[in-house]
Amino acid sequence: MKFTDIEILLHSFWRSPASQESFEDQLPSSKFMNLCDLNEVIEFVKQSDYIFYQFLIEILMPDPLGNIPTNLVPSMRQLAKNLENWSRNALSHLPARIKHSTMLTVQAFSMTLKRYTLLNHLIITVKNTLQNENVLRIMSAGLNKIDLNHIKVIDLN
Repeated sequence: MKFTDIEILLHSFWRSPASQESFEDQLPSSKFMNLCDLNEVIEFVKQSDYIFYQFLIEILMPDPLGNIPTNLVPSMRQLAKNLENWSRNALSHLPARIKHSTMLTVQAFSMTLKRYTLLNHLIITVKNTLQNENVLRIMSAGLNKIDLNHIKVIDLN
């Protein structure tokens, strides 16, 4: 996957000055800015972003408990790291309310990607550990040494 293209798409979509495309003949910048400040547009963008990012997560990680290709994990972590900066740059010229709303959505998506990749790493580690008979014997021996009759439960109420 070529995640770096996302930066270009963000700039183009949000009509940032960094984008070389001109949409003036289709929708003048002043009208575009006014649209970006409407509550209905802000809410629509927020809901659309959540749906889009959920779709991306389901595509990238259809089974967070399963194996993710090893070459995809670093790319997903890099995407989570870069997406906030890319979005911040692409949104820099927009009204504060839509910028704030969109950045909250981007941050939620980035955190979800980070959590899923971390969870997946932990699951793979646990699977590998539990499939190792030596480790299981050592763990079992350790558990058998615990005297459950001497464990006290503390009532915190």
